[in-house]
Parts: sequence; C-alpha cells; structure tokens
Amino acid sequence: MLKKAGAAESFLRAAWEGIAHLQSQDRALAELARPIAEQARPLLSASRSLLLSITVVHADDQAITMCWNGDIHPVPLEQALEKDSSVLQRSRRLIEAAGRDVLTELSLRWPVNAAPPAMGIVTDGGGVVFSSHHPSPLSPNWLAMHQAGLCAPMILLDFSPEGAWARLTEPMSNTIRH
Repeated sequence: MLKKAGAAESFLRAAWEGIAHLQSQDRALAELARPIAEQARPLLSASRSLLLSITVVHADDQAITMCWNGDIHPVPLEQALEKDSSVLQRSRRLIEAAGRDVLTELSLRWPVNAAPPAMGIVTDGGGVVFSSHHPSPLSPNWLAMHQAGLCAPMILLDFSPEGAWARLTEPMSNTIRH
C-alpha cells in the first residue's frame, strides 16, 4: 500500500510541477496565441458572439470550435454563424490550426501520459486564456466556474480591459498572468 501511495504522490508532484511551469513567463506561447485572437474577430462578429473557444479532443484529434453569445453554455460555431462564406471558412481553418499549435505546446507541459483528454483555449478577439484547473471549455459550467472565481485561468495573451472577457469575469481577482 505504501508503494501505491508513493507512486500517487510522485504522479501528483509531477503534475503540479507541470502546472507551475505553465504559469511561468513564456513569450513564445503568447506569440502562438496572437493569431487565435486575430482570426477570432471575424468569426465573433459574424456569429454575434462574445467569446470563442477551440478545444482539441486528443482521442480523435478533433478540433471543436464553440461560441458564447451571452449565454453561459456555448453553441457550435456553425450553429452561431448567420452566414457562411469562404472568408469565414478560412478564418475557421486558421484559428483551429493556431489553436492546435498552442494546445500542443500546452500539452507538452504536462508529465508524460498526464495531459487531459481534451484541452481548449478561449478568446474574445483581443486576448487568449487557458485554464489548467479545467482545461476543456466543453466542461459543464466552464464559464460559470471562471466567472465565480472558482478556478484561476492563465492569460496567454492579454485581454483589453473593455473586452468581453474582462466584462464577463470582472469580479474575478485570481487570474494568473502568463
């Protein structure tokens, strides 16, 4: 039994070290996140949404793009878009590729075989955020947990103080600055 407890303790220590490393200064990660915010702007505008998330489910390597349009539960991007155009399709392909790059980099910061099964980032077209406590924005009540300050998201790319993320999470004071 002691051997099992030691292995579990070792695993948890490695996981916390990985999370602590996530919180360190990393300009390269911010540069990877910048295209996500840029490509999100036309998609947010066309869908009339406040936030957009890109989540990669590792089991099938599927990228899922969702929008929050004022409700606490996201909807699929294709459902939120009023019109579909080649420009929007191009933005979607570019944002999903940029999202994969950031999420691949973030998944490498977890101990081997300890990365979550699904990881995602959220943007308001200005900044980009990731949550190591709840790495998948597809999780039930993801936004509500962050609005309530129940978990500290990590800002990968700074948000505008007047942006949607700032307005939605204003009372929150435990945000970790990347």
